[in-house]
Amino acid sequence: MSEKPPAARELVVTRDVWSDDLEYEFDLIRILKANVDLLKLIQLGLTLSDGEGNLPDRGSQNQFIWEFNFKEFDVANDDHAYDSVELLRRQGMDFEKNREFGIDSVRFAELMVSSGLVLNEAVTVYDVKHLMRFCAGLYGGVDRASKALGVKRTIGKSHQACSDSMLPLDAWLEVK
Repeated sequence: MSEKPPAARELVVTRDVWSDDLEYEFDLIRILKANVDLLKLIQLGLTLSDGEGNLPDRGSQNQFIWEFNFKEFDVANDDHAYDSVELLRRQGMDFEKNREFGIDSVRFAELMVSSGLVLNEAVTVYDVKHLMRFCAGLYGGVDRASKALGVKRTIGKSHQACSDSMLPLDAWLEVK
């Protein structure tokens, strides 16, 4: 995550697309998408709350968020950045446990779509990174913005899906 303001936009180039290069440009887009599609999900954090930030408690004293661990990524065989894998290991990620006990991502997707959480106009998703654009002095990642707002992690460590899904909620509640 960057600790400095976003780079100036002088080097952004618009790719004007006309009828004679439409196919070529879409080939480039397909290549970019194919590269992204090669990546395999490792974890996904899910934090649900009402408009006041109250987490579900299921009638208990505890409040709940979810961390889904997926099995498809194989650190021994899949392309990856060594430094990124080592960072995740230092933060507690157990890749071998994911491979053995993790969730099948296709089954997860089926259940997520049928849950009513996605493709539902009544569900509001807040993108704190996007909202930061409208707050003077906030830039960088959610960690940096949260620090600037005085918001501390209430659970887990950085780069753990559950913690990384809870922190944006707490930052949003501070900005709201």
